[in-house]
Amino acid sequence: MRTLKFYTEKENEILKNELQLGKRTSHIAKIYSIKWDRDFDSLQVKVGLMRRKLGIPNPLSKKMQKQAIITPVQEAKLTLPEGMTFEGVAKKVELHSNHFRVYF
Repeated sequence: MRTLKFYTEKENEILKNELQLGKRTSHIAKIYSIKWDRDFDSLQVKVGLMRRKLGIPNPLSKKMQKQAIITPVQEAKLTLPEGMTFEGVAKKVELHSNHFRVYF
């Protein structure tokens, strides 16, 4: 059974820096659990709680996958398939890696 170890200010600062670089929680926990002789699961929970407290989104979440948002001020040139028509002014157009969305 492992003994209870508290995190030092230096360790907390290292974890914050790693999170701000955009690294995944499991990757950070894997590296530092070996270096600091800590339990992987407890370190992963610690990093996850720290991520939420700092307001840093998960790199794998849908919020991070959006590539660009085009507002009506910018012109977007879209080619539509034959038979489709596009009438009106779009409020917002979102471009993703494999599709786009048009909001009216």
